[in-house]
Amino acid sequence: MRGAERPGGGMRWTRPFLPPLEPLSHDAACQTFADITDVRHDDADIQELLGFTDNVPLAVNLVANIAAFEGYDTIVSRWKEEKTTLFSEGSDKRSNLDLFESPLLSLLPDGISETDLLQSDLPITTIGRSKTTLVRTSLVYLDHDKRVRVFVPIREYIRARSPPPPSLCRPLRSHFHRLIMLWHDYQHLSTTGIAQRIAANVGNFHAVLAHGLDSGEPDLTETVYSILTFDSFYRMSRGRSSGMLELLPDYLEHLVDHRLQGAYLGKLVTTWQYRPLSDSEQLEKTAIEHFKAAGDMAGEANFLCGLGTYFRQHDNDIPKALRYYERAVNLAKEVNDIKTQCVAIREAALSMRRLAQIHGLFYHEAQAIRVELLCRVSLGNLASCVTLSAQGRALLAFCGLQGSTLDLALVNSDAEVHLQKTEYAEARALYSRTYVDQAPMAHAYDRLNLVDIDNEIGVDTVKVCQDLEAVKSTFESIMNPPGITLREVFEAYVDIRDGLLTKARLSLEKSFAATRGNDQEISILCLNKLGNLSCGLAATWTTFGWTLVLMGFALKGNNTIAIYHALRCMGDVFLAGDDDDTALSLFHVALEGFTATDIHRSRGECALRLGDIFHVRGNKEDVFNLWNTARQCFVRSLQTRDIIRVDERIRAHSQ
Repeated sequence: MRGAERPGGGMRWTRPFLPPLEPLSHDAACQTFADITDVRHDDADIQELLGFTDNVPLAVNLVANIAAFEGYDTIVSRWKEEKTTLFSEGSDKRSNLDLFESPLLSLLPDGISETDLLQSDLPITTIGRSKTTLVRTSLVYLDHDKRVRVFVPIREYIRARSPPPPSLCRPLRSHFHRLIMLWHDYQHLSTTGIAQRIAANVGNFHAVLAHGLDSGEPDLTETVYSILTFDSFYRMSRGRSSGMLELLPDYLEHLVDHRLQGAYLGKLVTTWQYRPLSDSEQLEKTAIEHFKAAGDMAGEANFLCGLGTYFRQHDNDIPKALRYYERAVNLAKEVNDIKTQCVAIREAALSMRRLAQIHGLFYHEAQAIRVELLCRVSLGNLASCVTLSAQGRALLAFCGLQGSTLDLALVNSDAEVHLQKTEYAEARALYSRTYVDQAPMAHAYDRLNLVDIDNEIGVDTVKVCQDLEAVKSTFESIMNPPGITLREVFEAYVDIRDGLLTKARLSLEKSFAATRGNDQEISILCLNKLGNLSCGLAATWTTFGWTLVLMGFALKGNNTIAIYHALRCMGDVFLAGDDDDTALSLFHVALEGFTATDIHRSRGECALRLGDIFHVRGNKEDVFNLWNTARQCFVRSLQTRDIIRVDERIRAHSQ
């Protein structure tokens, strides 16, 4: 019984009345809970759930039975939203069948997670309660990933009895569109988890998107874009076509959308391995007309780049491919599309390399490798650079050209990779080898990089400033504006170390204004400091504005390393605003990204911040692991002051 009140209805009760059940003891409540759930959990988890019940027997029974189906995390989350309605079976028995009888379930062969259910804004109230009731009655089941699935016979029965109306599918289709476009925009980030969510819904994407192909659907354009992007995901993840592009021609003719038509034709070019192009010339003509009509120069540049690759790989016509790459680069320059420029130049370098291989032109192949390396470093794609450089140097050695200008340039590429990875010792050793024998301008840039390394590893600023002054005279004598600006940026870096913050901020803002439209590398170097709260150049929200600008530049140029740096800087802002949860998420993403790209110093900074947050929260084991990781990274990147900071934390925490 719940209390002293007894059910009525004419029931005859013995006298004297039985007293109401008293709350259970703590141990008895825990044992009852464990017996019902049949799973042993940490005592802290049980305490949180039993805290909802006050150890009242009926409440313990209800909570335990729901936890047995939904799991601890889900029931805690639902309690915060639903309170006591968590234990209600609905306003009437029919209300629990809304989800089950929804024809939408017949479209979901992969089942669906509760996260996707809730984020889809489906016109079904009390999704959590409905799901629980259906699981308890075996009308649906939860698989090992906690996805709601309908048994195949039941799913087929629902489909035959009540096909899903379009109005019910749109919210889920819109959710899938947002998900696939997030992957499109952030696929270069390794830690978002978006790819895993899409992979778990591949069958659902097929079914829901195909269902949306209807000329009467108001979101038909969105559905077609989703299919184009989903096909790319499918090919990248599974190595074959999704088979959905073949569904589009009949519906595209109903859409007067030149940008979409051009995107579809561009997709046909990049998927020629799965469906041959019957007439590439006519396809090119039609696509260009669509891009011109839409004013989509970026799309046209990307299309031309795809055509170049088609002619290189399908026809083995490298000269023709190079002409298309050149057109793509020129168009991309007009709209300042850095990503397409880099991709087109990289593909052209691959073509030149192949052409050189065919004719045994080893020196020219090494030249092509050098161009490819420049593009990879510019995009932050460092993984294979050292191996590629070694191949180029081996070709030059075969030609007897060790120590040549091109050989030094390849060594210089290695130094740049080490510098980006904050492997300052290796970078310094390589730049020290190359700058002596270089031409004046290359000599000046190498020496400037040496100055930057000295500043980053804590060399006395007096010496650093002297070296900067020497480099200044070289750049001025050869009249090289980019070099002069880059030197001013590094001088501002030194000013930050010396505490001359106003001078540094004004200099960086000036350099950014001078380079924002024509030199992304220098612009990002400026933004790395302007958007970094730890530099102390401006108030929190002003700094956050610069961080957002950094993220915009990084995304536009598809610069992976800069994206992770922007995420880390955003984490600092949220941490300063006492939003530890958001900061924690941002630092986690940035840490995994810097780990994947092997950027030691930035990885250490993220690990240090995460350790500090866990220290406040009392998570001792994670604190030591993260601080030790940070220390190793700072040792690798020669950050003596940061090593001391970590050691002080570890000693204080150990006492």
